[in-house]
Amino acid sequence: MDSMQIATTIGSNRFVITMNDLFFNPVVSSATEKHNHISFEFMYIIEGLCSITANGATHNLAPSHYSLTGPGVYHEQRSTTTVKKIRFSFEHAYKQSNEGYFPSQEDSMISDSVRGISHIFGKDDGTILSLINDIRSELNDHRFGYYAKTQALFTQLLLHLTRSHSGEGAATYDTPKHQPSDTRSIAIEDFFEANYPKKIALSDLAQQLYISNRQTVRILREKYNMSFKQKIIEKRIEASKTLLQNTDLPVKDIAEHIGYETANFSAMFKQKTGCTPKEYRQHKPHL
Repeated sequence: MDSMQIATTIGSNRFVITMNDLFFNPVVSSATEKHNHISFEFMYIIEGLCSITANGATHNLAPSHYSLTGPGVYHEQRSTTTVKKIRFSFEHAYKQSNEGYFPSQEDSMISDSVRGISHIFGKDDGTILSLINDIRSELNDHRFGYYAKTQALFTQLLLHLTRSHSGEGAATYDTPKHQPSDTRSIAIEDFFEANYPKKIALSDLAQQLYISNRQTVRILREKYNMSFKQKIIEKRIEASKTLLQNTDLPVKDIAEHIGYETANFSAMFKQKTGCTPKEYRQHKPHL
């Protein structure tokens, strides 16, 4: 089957999970030479015995054991018996505002824990496999609300892995008290979402907010630590990433869609991401 992706957000932490046939139908796995991935790689042993070597250490894995390897970490697998395993990968980014409805300490702890993962392993107490089976059931049945349910299940799975290996004890923070909705932030986000492909100016946003250009500059700096130009570029680059990952549209068409000429878009994309649009599409999250 083709790869399938699910995105879920925990506070300000965004995860994009990629699954292929090895997630739904574990097959016999052979040894692998030393290699690495651009994303996190999770592996769960269903049957057989194998060893994983990473960061100079070797760990033996039996049924119900799992490993999680961070991006860029070289590792290799050696099998002493026939091995069947479940596998998926995910990317992690820390960039979205939680608007005050999520404990900031927990937000930072989750981000730090995930970013600190190089290679971890452990034995499942049944929780992980139960969650995986529920996810597979939701994706196979396609009942109403299956995507939201799958997001929630992956959130539980990712938190279970993070909590098991973070070393953190009881939380020292409370659930945030009620805070008034920031309607101005919502209006700003709605403005950029609706208008990023167009030729827009600071004055257009100021008019939308019924404030002066100077006040608009101050608000953008306070809320996003960005200028108007930086904010629109960020929105256009993020929109282009989605199109590069999920469509086969030519780069020229994507550039036009987000309001750029092809040459300007390619230069800006490389400046912001470190790679060209074509390179980004070729190395999008995969197993």
